[in-house]
Amino acid sequence: MCQKFYQSSAVLHGIPAANMEETFRRVVAGSPYAQGYLLTHQGETAGYLLTSTTYSNEVGGLVIWLEELYLEEKFRGLGLGGAAMEYIRQNCPADVRRLRLEVTPCNQGAIRLYERKGYQKLDYIQMVQDF
Repeated sequence: MCQKFYQSSAVLHGIPAANMEETFRRVVAGSPYAQGYLLTHQGETAGYLLTSTTYSNEVGGLVIWLEELYLEEKFRGLGLGGAAMEYIRQNCPADVRRLRLEVTPCNQGAIRLYERKGYQKLDYIQMVQDF
């Protein structure tokens, strides 16, 4: 599913399989920074959610990043994405001050979901420096 996610319009570019394997290893090992959730529907694997945790001076506490939310095509539109997001919101530690995510402009279905869930756009320009 992760490979499908990184081949979709939900992201700007693919990533090496080694990155996916390392993330999976860290999630299974219980990393405090990366958490993974398998999404199911009527006993079938429907998708997954990957989150990461960081600290933000801007909000004075922890931030949970919704890194990846992927649903197989046949499970989209059933409310599973919204339910997964609500699960994170309801079960996050008390010192979490913000949920944050990124979305590509062309992923209008996801944008509508996020707006329905109360997310607001930030006027930041994302910049990175990879090593």
